[in-house]
Amino acid sequence: MDSHNTEKTRRRYERIAPVYDLMEGVAEHRVMRGWRERLWSMVDGERILEVGVGTGKNITFYPPRAEVLGSRSDPRIPRDQARSPT
Repeated sequence: MDSHNTEKTRRRYERIAPVYDLMEGVAEHRVMRGWRERLWSMVDGERILEVGVGTGKNITFYPPRAEVLGSRSDPRIPRDQARSPT
């Protein structure tokens, strides 16, 4: 693995992560939200594994009564910053 590119990617991630949701807000509301809703409406099952939950943008669309296990690759994201169902 190229340590220079790894470090470059890490720095980019750390710079963008705090404002990621704001940066992609327009696309999320115009396109992605509808796509997420359609995608999750096709999910059938009682148990779901979502790998790479990130900030939790899909949580709103999980099927009712589904048991969901989500993982995220960056443990530095505090749990209280991730979205949770209301």
